[in-house]
Amino acid sequence: MRKLRKLLLAAASLIILLELFLLNYKDLSWAENQSNYTVILAMLFTAAAMVISNRAEQKRKNKKE
Repeated sequence: MRKLRKLLLAAASLIILLELFLLNYKDLSWAENQSNYTVILAMLFTAAAMVISNRAEQKRKNKKE
């Protein structure tokens, strides 16, 4: 499971980078970049969930030992 979370974290990070390249930097308004901003926000939440999940699993393993 841990490998899957790391893979998802890497994929989310890559998607964030790609979306940053696709932004229209001449007009940073919500109307112009709505889909890019939404994808970036969703991937940030996904990455945060993976990090929190990995930490929770690590804590559970430490309690068992």
